[in-house]
Amino acid sequence: MRMGLKPRLILAFISIIVLPIIVSVLFMFLFASGMEEQAGKSEDELDMLLSEVKNTIDRNAANLSEPELFYERVRPLLKKYDIELAVYSSEGESLFDSAEHQMRIDSSFFLSRLGKLKVDVSTKERGELSVEIQAKSFSVAPFTQFKEVILALVGGIATGLAVLAALIYCGRGIFQGRFSFL
Repeated sequence: MRMGLKPRLILAFISIIVLPIIVSVLFMFLFASGMEEQAGKSEDELDMLLSEVKNTIDRNAANLSEPELFYERVRPLLKKYDIELAVYSSEGESLFDSAEHQMRIDSSFFLSRLGKLKVDVSTKERGELSVEIQAKSFSVAPFTQFKEVILALVGGIATGLAVLAALIYCGRGIFQGRFSFL
């Protein structure tokens, strides 16, 4: 028994539009289900990073007038977290930028947008400073959480598109009468 045109169109609409969306959301949900446990750990690591940055800047604020010396003092922190630091005065004047002292690797779009944090630091010598922390990669905690979110999103979209392509391919066969299961 063959289906009429109206049921075929309804089935095509449901399968082509709804099914890829459901598969994408399901993929992201399953991929992200393990991330809840890691979120608390990542938050603790982020707090530790911010605390270390504040303490390091506060201890070495007197050396900001000598960028080379200041860089030598903060370099262990930069290497530990694979980050770059930019320090600004309360007026917005650039006091230090570690990118001037490190080999610069062109960062990706995601790194330049997601891997950037700003924190205010009160120092004894310089008063209120603003520090910009830029991740150089997503491979070091606490920035690994960003990578996992991006993978979940991209994987969900790719899975949805793959299901859509498969449905379109199979749909051509259904409408041309190659598949008789309907």
